[in-house]
Amino acid sequence: MTFPRLAAFVVAALMVANGPSRSLAGDPLQAGFAEADITPPAGFRKGGGYSEVISTGVHDPLRAKAMVLTQGGVKAAVIVCDLLSVPEPLSTAARKQVAGKLGIPFEHTIIAATHNHGSPEYWGPLRDIFHKKRLKKRKVNK
Repeated sequence: MTFPRLAAFVVAALMVANGPSRSLAGDPLQAGFAEADITPPAGFRKGGGYSEVISTGVHDPLRAKAMVLTQGGVKAAVIVCDLLSVPEPLSTAARKQVAGKLGIPFEHTIIAATHNHGSPEYWGPLRDIFHKKRLKKRKVNK
């Protein structure tokens, strides 16, 4: 799902969720946007395969893009990352941080991935297997 489609979906979901039981007609819809570069340095394992592929450089930067909507005291956030996936444990931890630092309710935050196979694998069993193998190869103790 592209970022504009996801944004439209969230706006529609907020409108339905607030429906006739709670009128927000007099409250303006406010939106804020931000992005951050999440490109790792060369040498990270690329995600999405069963063999190890190490990045040798950067063709295009990887981004995390966020949209925050507020209306009538209701806040929601959509965060889309140029990653292969955002597994549930990672999403849960990030959504808790958003709730704690920004006051946006946990259940009002969506974190999604673009499913980019050129991005790093930050989470999961294959990442763990290859990371341990690489550390052992480099003789790094952690």
